Amino acid sequence: MPDRQLIDEVTPSHPVLVNRFDNSVFLANTLALTRAGVTDATPNPPGGEFLRDANGRMTGVLRGSAVEIVRKAVAPISFEQRLTQVRAVLREAREGCGRRWIWSRMSSRWGSRRALAIIG
Repeated sequence: MPDRQLIDEVTPSHPVLVNRFDNSVFLANTLALTRAGVTDATPNPPGGEFLRDANGRMTGVLRGSAVEIVRKAVAPISFEQRLTQVRAVLREAREGCGRRWIWSRMSSRWGSRRALAIIG
């Protein structure tokens, strides 16, 4: 399982919350946890979990309702920002491994049909 330290080095000035493809597990960097007021002493919320390492320290991995606590501390990104990110991923996939398409679970709130029309 990844750990917040994996992304802390490259995101020291920006709170980050990323999700696994199925939205069942999220990873937050230290800044996002700090802004959300989450510490090693923070109890798991009902219906959620802050995963901890063997020493009881937060790993940054979140499940269930714990995600919503941290999500409130991370500013949402605009459609244009999301589109820039998707284009970068597609460019990297095309140039790095020859992929010509990518399957997406982008929700309708991001306007996936609009995005796919613009991208493809």
